[in-house]
Amino acid sequence: AEACRVLDFPVVSGNVSLYNETDGKAIPPTPVVGGVGLIEDVSKVATLKGAQSGDALFVIGPDAGHLGASLYAREWLGLKGDDLGPPPPVNLDEAVHVAAGIRKLVREGAVHAIHDISDGGLACAVAELALSAGLGADIYGPGAGRAGFLFGEDQNRYVVAVAAAGADAMHQRLKSLGLSFVQVGTITTDSINFVLVDSAPQSLSLATLREAHEGWLPRYMKGE
Repeated sequence: AEACRVLDFPVVSGNVSLYNETDGKAIPPTPVVGGVGLIEDVSKVATLKGAQSGDALFVIGPDAGHLGASLYAREWLGLKGDDLGPPPPVNLDEAVHVAAGIRKLVREGAVHAIHDISDGGLACAVAELALSAGLGADIYGPGAGRAGFLFGEDQNRYVVAVAAAGADAMHQRLKSLGLSFVQVGTITTDSINFVLVDSAPQSLSLATLREAHEGWLPRYMKGE
């Protein structure tokens, strides 16, 4: 309720399934919240698709590298329950400020593609953006704190793809909007490459990533 008031967000429906079972085993209650938004001019939108080869990648929003309750903590570190730690703190005023700046950039036609950074952090967001565009990416980052940089799930963060020729102008525009940001990479051809300080570059082909991303469900349904 507090979030809806601060964000001026209308909830039009919802449901919570309290008694779900699969094969006789209960799963956690699953809340679903339905909201509605208005796009006044559909010619001025940006989506997950649209990144172009050579585009510069920017992360907009706070970057504390929060790993508590993250996908990284669950899947890679194998943590459960209280060991997962708390989820990232939510700052609703910051959410309003960052989202307002993002909408301005989109209306101005300043970005080719955009994706929110949520489950899996920056690494997963860039992977999804790259798969949608059919292109790869080079991601540059720090050595110390690299797990937080790549997989942190801080709130109110977005990754945007900007024409290379407009990268300097984007720096100035983000400063004028009072937004935190860092330029993190470039859209490339057919692989995602992580180039971190004091570490050997790690590369993942787009074909391998697509097979992992899209092929698991057919294999699961076949019982493989």
